[in-house]
Order: sequence, then structure tokens, then C-alpha cells
Amino acid sequence: MAKYFNICYYERVLHHNSLPTAGRHFRQPGTWIYLKEGKTAMNKKIRLLLIIATALCLFFGINRTASAADMTLALNEGWTSVDTITNDHKVQYYKVVLPSDGKLTVTLQSWINYTAYKVWDADLTKTYDASQISKGTVSEPCTKKIADRYLPKGTYYIQILQYNGYTGTSYTNIGDYRLKAEFTSGKTNEVEPNNTAPTAIALTAGKTQTSLMWEDDEYDYYKLTLNQPQTVKLTVKSWMNYITMGIRDAEFMAATDVDGVAINDFQVTKGSETEPFSKTYEYKLGKGTWYVFFKKYTGYTGYSYTNTGIYSVKWLPTTVKVSSMKVTGTTKLVRGATATWTATVKPANATNKAVTWSSANTKIAKVSSKGVVTAVKPGKTTIKATAKDGSGVSVSRTVIVIPKKMGTPKAATASKSGTTVTKKISWTKQSAVTGYQIQYGTDKTFAKSTKKLVAASKNTFNIKKNASKQYYVRVRAYIKIGSKRYYGAWSSVRAFK
Repeated sequence: MAKYFNICYYERVLHHNSLPTAGRHFRQPGTWIYLKEGKTAMNKKIRLLLIIATALCLFFGINRTASAADMTLALNEGWTSVDTITNDHKVQYYKVVLPSDGKLTVTLQSWINYTAYKVWDADLTKTYDASQISKGTVSEPCTKKIADRYLPKGTYYIQILQYNGYTGTSYTNIGDYRLKAEFTSGKTNEVEPNNTAPTAIALTAGKTQTSLMWEDDEYDYYKLTLNQPQTVKLTVKSWMNYITMGIRDAEFMAATDVDGVAINDFQVTKGSETEPFSKTYEYKLGKGTWYVFFKKYTGYTGYSYTNTGIYSVKWLPTTVKVSSMKVTGTTKLVRGATATWTATVKPANATNKAVTWSSANTKIAKVSSKGVVTAVKPGKTTIKATAKDGSGVSVSRTVIVIPKKMGTPKAATASKSGTTVTKKISWTKQSAVTGYQIQYGTDKTFAKSTKKLVAASKNTFNIKKNASKQYYVRVRAYIKIGSKRYYGAWSSVRAFK
């Protein structure tokens, strides 16, 4: 008669201190060896091989190696279908994949008196939870959270196995069970490793760093780089009962502030998963590199508290208000022209250097958000730059818009009497001007010439001259603000006889 024996079925060897014989029947999963009845020398050799194989199974833990056939335990999808532990099916692995850092809660519901379980890492080298649940019956299951902890992103295994812990006590260790996995993301942006000063994460002012402190963590390090001495504000938020926080200098030595006062480590307390603790801490630090660290707190014994979970730290930008401002830019513009004005604020390290621009009269000149001034029509107005940081600092400057250059005037004979001729000089009007100035003479450079003002309502002027002489004429528009006239450019010169 032929028999098959499983080389990895070591529980009986372990409990009964004997090897399976050819006449016994085993149906455990694993590798099977074919034995014939009888006590032949070959069977003795095979039995010796069984001893060696069994020892190897015990040493390397072959019975707890997860395989491709393991089931995947879906997250947040309720209970799995019911599975069963039997004497032929003693162990089942469930693969759990966490998409991010967060809290994993696995609940086991068992209709068995005793069910054993273990929670493993991805390599099956470390156990995070291992125990059993009891008091389940076929009519009333026992329900227990077998994993309820914060873990980093990655793969984990849940092992459900037949319980064989008691001897001499009657209990059932076969029957049905099911599992449920729930996961809450911690929404972290931590980049591991940051467990030492050389691997510290650089903190950026205004950005929140959210991290996970879990069982295999002891320290998380962050780095501050200061270009000048300043008061650093750090807002810490913790969803844990206890976490230790501290500051170190560039040499990672005990730190002192700019006043020489020691900066001591302390515990951030009173946080919970439902009500996080939040507080802003201030440090007067000098120029250079500083390290901020968080350490898993292990100070109490015999007292229940949480020291793993989510926390965050935010470096609040130091607010330096604008104290003064200087505005530069062209203050006299030709109608239709543009000029870019610049506002320079002090101090140079002001937190918010931005300004808002405004015009007192956009019909005269308007200004863009970038300080580009556009001359709309002749006149006078003010352009104002105001600091955006709420400091109240502002600077106003006057801008004058002058008329644009006139077109070349025309000259036509109005009348003639003997050697005297009257020439009618005309030009195209401009709007929004006070008037025009006409200049004429026999010198084309206008070194010797006559200037006359003409009201804005007119666009002609008569010149009496000797019919034989060459004359030159030009015209320009002007505006009058107060007692002062502002002239536009002269037109091109018209020559006439």
C-alpha cells in the first residue's frame, strides 16, 4: 500500500514528538513524499529526509510564507465572504495594500471558540499584532479589532490560523470567520527617510508638512535655513496624546536663541484622533541652519496613551511690514503715451512688497496693476501706489498730460494790396486744450520771430507780410494749469511767401 506524507506538516511532530508512519493518513497542504509500506532501508532514508525537511520548515518558517494564491483584503468595502478553518485548511493569508500613510483597522468576526491571528509586514519578518480571539460559537460570533494602528504606505499581510494553544482543555478551533478592513488616509506629504539630520526635510515658509509617527519611527527631522536672525513661528498640530518636539543648531547641538536662552525639548500633549491639539511656538533664532525634530514619546509606563499617529508642522512666514516707499517714473506724458512707474519699498526684507496702483482721474491718466501709466487727455492728476501689506504706506505723484504734436499748418492768401499780402494760417484743432501758440518770422530757425496765443475755439491766424519775403510758421497746443502753461511739441515748419 502506498502513502503520501507532507514534509511541512510539523505540528504533529512538534506536539507528539514522533514522525508520521506509513500507515497514517495526512492531508495537509504542502509538498508530499510517496512512501511504500514496509520498513525498508530506502524508507528509513526517506524518513531521515523527512526529519531534515521538517527541521528546515521549522527554521525558515515555510508554513508562514505568503504566496501568490493569498487573498487580497479590499479596503473600505465591508465584510469579506465567509472563509473556513479546518484541519485540512489551517492557515490563510490576506494581502492588504495601503495607498498612503494612514490608519488601518482590521476586524475579525469568528464563529470559532478560539481563532489565532497575526499582522505581518511585507516581508513577513515582523509581526505588528499577534493574539487570538475567543468565545465565538456557531450561533453567536465573536468580533474583535485585530489591527487598529497607523502604518505607512505599503503592503501588509493578515494571517488567520488554527489555534492550538491549549492542551487538556476542550474547545473548537475549526469553523467559519470573516474579515473587514477599514482605512483612513493621513493625507501626509512626508518623504521618508527623514529619520536623521542629514536626511531632514527642508521646511518652506507657509507650507504645511504633514507626517506620520508610527511604530517603527523614532525621529522625524526637518530643516530651517535662515538668511538673517528672525523670530520663527512654528504651528504644530497633533492627533496624538503625546509627541516630543525639539530644536537643534547647525551642529545638532543643544540650541540657544539669539538672547542666549536655552531651547528645551518638550511634549506636545492633549491631541486625539477626533480633536487635534494645535499651538504656535515662537523662537528667536539666528542666521544659519536649524533643525526641528519630533520624537516618539515613551516617557510613561503603566499609563495608556497614544504616541503614534498624524501630526503637522507649518513654518509661518515672519511678517515684516513696509515702512517707506519710493515711486519713480516719468511725470510728464504726451497724450496717448505710456510710461512704467516703479514702487520700491523698504525694508528690503518686507514680507509683502506688492503695491496697488490707482489714479485720481482716469479721464486724464489711468494706471494698470503693474504700474503702467497711460496718458488719456491733457490735464493734471495724481497716481498713487499703496502697500498691500496693510501697513498704510502710500506715495502719490502728480502726472501732467500735455497735448500731442500738431500737424503742419497750412498757409493760404487771404488778400493782397500792393506789396502787402495777408496770409491765413490754419491748423487742425485738438480737444481738451486751453489754446494754441503760433510762431512766425523770416528766420527759419525762429531766432527772431513773433509768438501769438490763439484761443482753443479758433484754428486760424492772419499774418500780414511783404509779398516778396519768405516766411516760416509753426504751431503748438498748450494747457494751462493754475498760472502755468504746459506746451505740446511744435508742428513741422511751413514756409510761405
